[in-house]
Amino acid sequence: MASLKEKIQAAAAKVESCKEALKTAQSDFDALFRQAVMGRVKKPKAGGENAEFELASTPNPESSIEQISALLKSEPNKEWNYSEINSRLPSVPRASVRVFLYKLKKDEKAEKTGRGKWKAK
Repeated sequence: MASLKEKIQAAAAKVESCKEALKTAQSDFDALFRQAVMGRVKKPKAGGENAEFELASTPNPESSIEQISALLKSEPNKEWNYSEINSRLPSVPRASVRVFLYKLKKDEKAEKTGRGKWKAK
């Protein structure tokens, strides 16, 4: 029978492997979410027919507002802060995120829940 110390070490190893799996799953989710929200642009690679797809940056303000709205709606009960939104939508300038959130508030698509905290309405 395993000693208490061995059981603790086994549990710690299991926690560490779960952390790695969670990190990988979050990374995959973020990549898929960016593709869904921002669209895709075909960028040819040096290999010719094997084209690589990269995310498109959107300079259009209306599109940026829609991206922020979609992000808020992806987790309607979550309170988002500016840093979280900016990390998920790097193509939207940080200064613009705040402006767009207030525009969404005016359109009753978002609500401010606290200092620097927003969620979908």
